[in-house]
Amino acid sequence: MRRGAILKVLLIVFTVIVVITLALGVWAALSWRTWLAIGLQNASASMVQQSGLAPQQQQAVMQRVQTLAADFKAGKLTIEQMQRITEEIAKGPLLPAGVAWGLQERYVAVSLLNDQEKAEANLHLQRLARGVWEKKLTMEAFDYVIAEVSEKQPNGSMRPKAELKLEELKGLVRRAKEQADAAGVPMEPFTMDAAAELDRAIAAAKK
Repeated sequence: MRRGAILKVLLIVFTVIVVITLALGVWAALSWRTWLAIGLQNASASMVQQSGLAPQQQQAVMQRVQTLAADFKAGKLTIEQMQRITEEIAKGPLLPAGVAWGLQERYVAVSLLNDQEKAEANLHLQRLARGVWEKKLTMEAFDYVIAEVSEKQPNGSMRPKAELKLEELKGLVRRAKEQADAAGVPMEPFTMDAAAELDRAIAAAKK
């Protein structure tokens, strides 16, 4: 499942680009920090645009990413600090919120649901994300919710279906609501300031 811009930008991009760079033998070059910073910014820009975040939040998040990339390129941030940033992010609500954003953007926003049904779908997907973050729901419960909207690949990995039939989407929302209800997750939107959470993670990692 696509987990939103935050998950991809700050947990995958930081690590995968490093691994690719090592594999290509570029790491030893004097310009390795430049290559890594450019890769971070380019990947981030594309992913944030697809995240479902409000335009103002997209701009704020990209400003933080660009600052991180510039600081890393200049040697003000180490690989260890970058890793600590991802660890701090994993402790907060950014990742589960990214799950909700991804599902809403990929399936709900483009669906044939009416406005009220879309609002209810978004609410229950956000409750699912909140339940995972607050540890009221297990990852097994989360996997159960998304199982029928995922497809197994030849290598054994799972990825989201390109599109859902209306009944599949309704089933996804129904399972999310059932799990959230059973876990006692409040019937209220799971909202947060993505840029502020990113600032918190960066500040904590620099201590």
